[in-house]
Amino acid sequence: MVLKAEKWKPPLNIGSWKVGFATFLVVLISGVYIFASFRGNAVMWGQSYTGSDLLNAVNTHRKSVGISEVRLSEGLCDNLVSRWQAVKEGRQHEGFEKWVEQEGIQTEYGYKEIAELYIHAPTPAEAIAFWSGSPGHKTQLENPKWTDGCAYANEGYGVVVMSVK
Repeated sequence: MVLKAEKWKPPLNIGSWKVGFATFLVVLISGVYIFASFRGNAVMWGQSYTGSDLLNAVNTHRKSVGISEVRLSEGLCDNLVSRWQAVKEGRQHEGFEKWVEQEGIQTEYGYKEIAELYIHAPTPAEAIAFWSGSPGHKTQLENPKWTDGCAYANEGYGVVVMSVK
């Protein structure tokens, strides 16, 4: 007795090139996700927050202690992302004065005194709690002379700049 072999057909008529391509995509996406999670926590578990969220938290805190809010300032926001990048890269203790000069914050926009607060925190509330618990940060956070401000936040890192003209 001789049996004839029938041509084998893959289930659901999915060809081998489709299976290979799908496998490649899954491996690629997983690899990028894993790489990003180890390179500066670019993958956030849970929610992230924005500069607006952080500035709102600063103003809510200032109101709660009887201090006027800081208003959003275009001059202070000018390229604030470059300061955020420095903070994210661990260079927060260098370059603030250079950034102020480079962006013309005092010369172009007329700000006299400038303060910077930066943080790596999962939420704006935790940033405010940290700053409030640190005497030096609290002094700046609650300084009534600050009238203008701006904040930038992403990936759990935040920068707030406050000033007076």
